[in-house]
Amino acid sequence: MNEQLTAYRELRQDRQIPYQLFEELVYLFPTILVHEANGRIDAFEAGNIRHEAGTAARNHGLNEDLLKAEINYIKDHVHEVKPMLLTALKHLNQEHDIANDVLDQMLSSARVSSESQRNNLIFSNYHNFFDIFRSFISYFLEPDPDKPFIRESEKEAMLEVLGEIEGLNDRNYQLLQALAED
Repeated sequence: MNEQLTAYRELRQDRQIPYQLFEELVYLFPTILVHEANGRIDAFEAGNIRHEAGTAARNHGLNEDLLKAEINYIKDHVHEVKPMLLTALKHLNQEHDIANDVLDQMLSSARVSSESQRNNLIFSNYHNFFDIFRSFISYFLEPDPDKPFIRESEKEAMLEVLGEIEGLNDRNYQLLQALAED
């Protein structure tokens, strides 16, 4: 993964990106791919990415502003950074067996990009300001059962990520097959 970090630092012309921050970028990257699968990242999806980055930064003692700035760069240059970040994610998976976590994170992210504003509001982390409001309305609202949580393009993105990182194990394959039957 050091090779990918070096390549990313050269691309960013910023030698200050620490290893652990890069590792978090790599781990969060599949979320961006799922949100980007329909061709654009909407406000709910962008809010979810910011929330995930902020949580990761706080949990690991990282510079939250730097992590969010790098996430923004990655969102704007997805196709340019995709090969190096997926290669780095493959190395992380080989070292730490994180394929199940990666799929779970992608599935959670896909719930935020449903075709239902009600579902988006219930499941998103659009902004911390809405936490109380979201908790309140989710007490009264149920997710919209007529709207899919996972789009076909998102499933394809998940399959691509898991294939690239050699993470399509029996559990993950069965979860994705169950989604295909919905």
